[in-house]
Formats: sequence, C-alpha cells, structure tokens
Amino acid sequence: MRREPGTTFRRLKSREGRRGSIRDRWDIVATAGRRRMLQTLLNDRFKMTIRHETKELPVYALVVAKSGSKLTPGTAGNPERVEQDVSGAGLHQMMGLSVTLSSIAKVLTAPAGRIVVDRTGIAGSFDYKLEWVPDPANMPMINGVKPDGSNLNGASIFTAVQEQLGLRLEATKGPVEILAIERAEKATEN
Repeated sequence: MRREPGTTFRRLKSREGRRGSIRDRWDIVATAGRRRMLQTLLNDRFKMTIRHETKELPVYALVVAKSGSKLTPGTAGNPERVEQDVSGAGLHQMMGLSVTLSSIAKVLTAPAGRIVVDRTGIAGSFDYKLEWVPDPANMPMINGVKPDGSNLNGASIFTAVQEQLGLRLEATKGPVEILAIERAEKATEN
C-alpha cells in the first residue's frame, strides 16, 4: 500500500446527548490539499460545525540518539520525495530523497501512532531508508481477521528509527492543533 505524505487517517466518533454514548462511527480519509472540499462535504452531509483549537497532548519528539545521526546528506537540487511500501510479509519500508527532518517527522506520525515533531536542531535535507514491522495492535484487519503479528520478524518503528537513522522518538507533550466538533447530525443518504 502506498500513501502520499500528508495523508491523514483519523477515526471520528459521534457522541449524542449528555450520556456520551457512541452511536455511529465514520472513517474520514483526507489529504492536505483537499481539506476545504472535505470540510464542505462534512458540513453538507452531517450539518457539522467545527472549530480549531490547540491542546497540550502526547506527542513524540524526534531527537538525535546518543549514537549520533546516521542520515546521509541529500543531493542538492533534487526535489523532496518520500515513498512508502508494505511487502507481502508485512515489512513496512519508507524511503526519502532530499527530505528535511520536519518532513521525516510528519511521515513518522502515522506509524508512530501520534504526532511527531522535529526537535533535532539539524538543518538540511537527507536521503534515508527505513524498514520496520508495525505493532500488531495497530495493524488493520485483513479479510475480516486481525493479524496477531506472530509471523512478523523485524524492528519496531521506534527501534528502526534509532538503529537505522540514529534518531530517537521521545514521548513528551506538546501543542497540537485539533478540530473540535461542536455539532453533528446523522449523515444523509448518498
């Protein structure tokens, strides 16, 4: 499966009344370039009203590991490019060419399971290759079955970042921009 950088996957839950009971679930998939279109869709279909808010939430800080950075400087003049792939055996691979550390932090957000912010203090662009096996708890269902990960061998995303890039994902808290849903109605039919 290939996923463009900047693609965001989030699960939204509707809550109704003071009891806070979960009535429906929606999976919303959006790319950064299509946010306005998604906002219009949500407003039309769900009569949704939202507001932007900043909250102090758990994040990962991308920092230099004690062993030092293992990143290779990118070739000057090359456009920034990130490719992601999953092998049939479940091994995830990510390759970047002429990528800044802030961009690396953004693409690490999905596999790490929370927002990653660059706190390395390193400027410039880099080439890298990263291979890891996802946490079975975060793996999607395949043909209605949740994989247990017992057949997967390899490093976790956290170990891979440290061993292969010379960087580390450090749990911390930081300001995160979120969308707060003020009102939503049951979706209309297609």
